[in-house]
Amino acid sequence: MTFYHASDKPFIPGDLIEPGHPANFADEPSGYVFFTDNLEAAGFWEEFLGGESRAEKIGYFPTVYRYEVKPSGIYYPDDHPVNRELSGVWMSQQTLRVISLLETFPG
Repeated sequence: MTFYHASDKPFIPGDLIEPGHPANFADEPSGYVFFTDNLEAAGFWEEFLGGESRAEKIGYFPTVYRYEVKPSGIYYPDDHPVNRELSGVWMSQQTLRVISLLETFPG
């Protein structure tokens, strides 16, 4: 199965994406990393990260990156209310390894 992670942070293959950073929908650090197994959900989070409401919050339109990732441990379905409407969204308390950069969406 292929997994995807959308981020406004630049990573290179081999990098680890670690829990402990704010999730896309919160300001507080999360004990999880989030990812998806389908491009529809990846696209949703890419639009969220690069969208107008986020740009208003941070003061600019960020560049958004889509990565192929591999979970390093156990993962679970994400039960956040937004993700209940999307299929194939997962969360893990362990790292994701970046396999490749798939696409860049300029800010």
